[in-house]
Amino acid sequence: MACAVAALALVICFLTLPIVAVFTSTNPGDLISSLDQPAVRDALWLSLRTTLAALLITTTFPLVYLTWSSVNRIDLAMPWNSGFAGTESYAKMLEDPRFWNSLRLTLVYTASTVVLQATKIELYSAPCQRSVRKKS
Repeated sequence: MACAVAALALVICFLTLPIVAVFTSTNPGDLISSLDQPAVRDALWLSLRTTLAALLITTTFPLVYLTWSSVNRIDLAMPWNSGFAGTESYAKMLEDPRFWNSLRLTLVYTASTVVLQATKIELYSAPCQRSVRKKS
């Protein structure tokens, strides 16, 4: 868990710090023209590549391992019994009504939290946008 939090913190830093630096050092009207400068473009591409690498390491590799381990039997007490377990458990899961109820609840929770977070961000950022517009 601590590793995931640290990786998320790195992703946030690598993604937001160059953007904040660009916005604080330039006038918002000059932002597009500043992308013509090679140093700004290189910094943004470096940030993007680093962020994508961190996301790949922290999400894709664990998902691949999870998929592999879900179809293999891993017995640490008797390793000679380890091997391919098959996909019968997935077929049973699709027939179980508890799975579909859990999936429905997960989708409702995810959709509602995304909408609420987006609304909260818009409400909190509106005063900041007004103050920036007044200054320029």
